[in-house]
Amino acid sequence: MKGKIARNLEDREEAIQLYCFADRSCPDVAVESGAGDGGPVEVLRGPKLAAVVGRVSRDFFCGPGAEGRLSDLNFLAPHLMRYQRVIQGVMTCSPVLPLRFGTLFSSCEALEASMARHEEDVLRFLDEVRGKGEWALKGLWNEGDALASRVERLLEERGDELASSPGKRYFQERRLRDEARKGLRRDVDAVCEPLLQALGSLAADFRERRLLPSDLAGGKGTMIVNRALLVEEDAVEEMKARVESSNREFALAGLAFTLTGPWPPYTFAPSFEEP
Repeated sequence: MKGKIARNLEDREEAIQLYCFADRSCPDVAVESGAGDGGPVEVLRGPKLAAVVGRVSRDFFCGPGAEGRLSDLNFLAPHLMRYQRVIQGVMTCSPVLPLRFGTLFSSCEALEASMARHEEDVLRFLDEVRGKGEWALKGLWNEGDALASRVERLLEERGDELASSPGKRYFQERRLRDEARKGLRRDVDAVCEPLLQALGSLAADFRERRLLPSDLAGGKGTMIVNRALLVEEDAVEEMKARVESSNREFALAGLAFTLTGPWPPYTFAPSFEEP
């Protein structure tokens, strides 16, 4: 199983970083396009599995100042992007079980022992995700703009019914605004639940993810849906069509859904805790 990376572990200052598990038949070329700068990446093959690994300095993760480095997103971003790029390269020719960034082993023997312990679980997971990809579904609700549009439409429809006196008209317009807000909430419920049910029926599996605050949601509005979907390749086009249809139908309600993917199945991967 040993490769160049394992043979070149000359001292205790370096470790093997595990990117992902894959089919044993995964070709070496799968990691070459994704690796880029940052040191070699290679495929180490066991009896039934392949492990995609690289060599890293232990101090990057465990030494003095590591906590500061790993909490600095500006510093960490290129490393995370490279990590993801490597796994996506493997995904082009094999199902993958992606590991958490910073999964380290002291030696090739330690990695080999871990692979033996988890072999059956990993093989089962690879079979479950074969031919599938993870898609991220996000739904944003721009309540302010939607409410303004609905109020304007109601005023156009019922303008002749409103009183001419300012005081009475003020209360009538406030009631229209309350009516518009209730109508928006009904629209949100009317579209979200059927859409999520439809996409859930298309997906092999799904996971609810934490709703992000507006400044991190990646768009204008309040995040109301954040879901990971594990989807077969032949169901992707229907999934996209359903989302596009909902966006056209409910744009006036301030709703906008986005799909991104396919990603490696990060959300669905089991966690293997190692000492």
